[in-house]
Amino acid sequence: KSLYSPAKLLKNKMDAPASGQKLELEILLVDDDARNRMLIKDCLEIDLHRVTEAANPQEALKYLETKRYDGIISDKEMPEDGNPQSAIKERTGLVFLERVSKDYPLTPVMMMSGNWQAREEEEVIYKGAIRTLTKPFLEMVKTIRGFPADFTAYNARPFILVVDDEELIRDLIKDMLSDTKQYRIVTAGSGKAAMEKIERYGAPHLMLTDIAMAGGDGIELVEDYRERNHSGVVYAMSGVFNQQ
Repeated sequence: KSLYSPAKLLKNKMDAPASGQKLELEILLVDDDARNRMLIKDCLEIDLHRVTEAANPQEALKYLETKRYDGIISDKEMPEDGNPQSAIKERTGLVFLERVSKDYPLTPVMMMSGNWQAREEEEVIYKGAIRTLTKPFLEMVKTIRGFPADFTAYNARPFILVVDDEELIRDLIKDMLSDTKQYRIVTAGSGKAAMEKIERYGAPHLMLTDIAMAGGDGIELVEDYRERNHSGVVYAMSGVFNQQ
């Protein structure tokens, strides 16, 4: 299997956003400190962004089940069980980030903390966050009105769907594309799973799919995709192609 540059495959397929375009975003704010939530929400609502508050990851996940958000701002240190009286767990936010990256891969996340450990910010970015925010809180609030622009920029990236029944291949392609910071990547392990992702997230700008998958549903996937009049680029991959 070989992989051409997605940028070349996507040329002229993306509509460029209007210069200076300002969008009102749906933002999910996750923090166990009600005062922090109030301050951040007030700052974001100045620019007419709509903010949904969640006091813990469990509450946030319930919101995510019923609504799609343009971005999430989450604290790193929160009580593990959602009870404000429980002990603060330093990695609760990281567990939440992993869950969002797995179940809602097109929703960008920013993570904030006043207690970043050595190399922890790198770990957060590796796990899928697009930005880390550092307290003291009052200093962060001074600039927070500019943060939604990062959500807008992320959501403007081309959406690529990688379909392969070999997890190693899927992860390799995803890592290669993710390193460029130019694309939003979703993976699927079968044609059926790919169509479920398309139903959930919409048609991708580019679909990279293996043809010779177990069950032989690679060609069926492409045919089904085209029958639904999706206009995205499709790039077929295989170790062996028939001449038919």
